[in-house]
Amino acid sequence: MLVQQTSRFLHQQNKACLLFKLDITKAFDSVSWPFLIEVLQALGFGQIWRNIICGLLGSSTTQVLLNGCPGSKIHHRRGLRQGDPLSPMLFILVMDVLCLLFAKAEETGLLQQLSNRKKLHRISIYADDVALFLLPTQNDISTTLDILNIFGNASGLHNNVQKSSIYPIRCSEQTILEVQSLLPCGVESLPCKYLGLPLSLHKLTKQQLLPFIEKIADLLPSWKAELLNKAGRRILVQHVLTSMTIYTAMAIDFPK
Repeated sequence: MLVQQTSRFLHQQNKACLLFKLDITKAFDSVSWPFLIEVLQALGFGQIWRNIICGLLGSSTTQVLLNGCPGSKIHHRRGLRQGDPLSPMLFILVMDVLCLLFAKAEETGLLQQLSNRKKLHRISIYADDVALFLLPTQNDISTTLDILNIFGNASGLHNNVQKSSIYPIRCSEQTILEVQSLLPCGVESLPCKYLGLPLSLHKLTKQQLLPFIEKIADLLPSWKAELLNKAGRRILVQHVLTSMTIYTAMAIDFPK
């Protein structure tokens, strides 16, 4: 909702802007442990807690199964454990530093404000999915790349520019060509897919929402209503159909 509303506001204000979707390379497996511990210390976590985290990280190992026989242990030196309930929370604290860096850059004037009318959220982070708004100027693009490079060197979370995407908003053809010369990534057009949902500058049409309807329709044949009791039907409606519809409807205005 945040990314969509910001995109539509900039489009309505006839403001030339870029939506930069980042691709963090092997996000969970690349987190620098010293950086994570330093972030925890800066946030006020005590020494005992940091020692516990160090113990959890330092004891993580991997074994390769060959014909069902586990090989020797490979001790990790970076990254977070996949599937550990604590890992997403630690990862969020690391990624929050990137958000603070862009806020500081805008505060000090290194990045221009997106709008003179009201304060807009420049960056949206959901785990390792990052959407960033910036003006299509050489200074802002150069500053953005410098921030991503500094953050990557410190945290181990490097952005893969080749796999990232740029979505121009109200940009002329000349501006797009200049952006392509500064950013070695693909330039695409909206609507696009973000967090599993279509992101558009306008209200979606029925045709554009067909994939969502078909996704729900594909689930129905596997559920035989005549073979389900009332409790089973309730689970089908509540946990499968309703949850998917609510998630989509929170961010998208459905046509009648």
